[in-house]
Amino acid sequence: MNPEVILQKLPAASLQILEVAIHSGHDGVYLVGGILRDIALGVSIKDNDLDFVVEGQAGSLAETMQQALGGTLTHHPAFGTFPLNTQDFTIDITT
Repeated sequence: MNPEVILQKLPAASLQILEVAIHSGHDGVYLVGGILRDIALGVSIKDNDLDFVVEGQAGSLAETMQQALGGTLTHHPAFGTFPLNTQDFTIDITT
C-alpha cells in the first residue's frame, strides 16, 4: 500500500503523538501494530489504541507523552512497555 494512503487514513491522534515525540527531541519513533495492519487490510480501525516503538529510552518518551496529554502512565518491566491511558487514548510505548 502506498505510504501516502496510510498517512491519509491515520487518525489525527497518532499524528499528534508523533509530533509531540519529534518536537521533544525523540528521534526514531514509529507507529506500529494493529492499526497499520487494519489500514492495509481496509478494515475499520480502532483509532484510540495506538502502539509506538522508540529508539532509545521508551520511559523518557512515555513521560513526555504523559506531560503533554495527561493520563495515567504505567511501567511493565517484564515486557519493557509503558502504557499510557488517557481519557481519549490507550498508548503503548516500548523500546
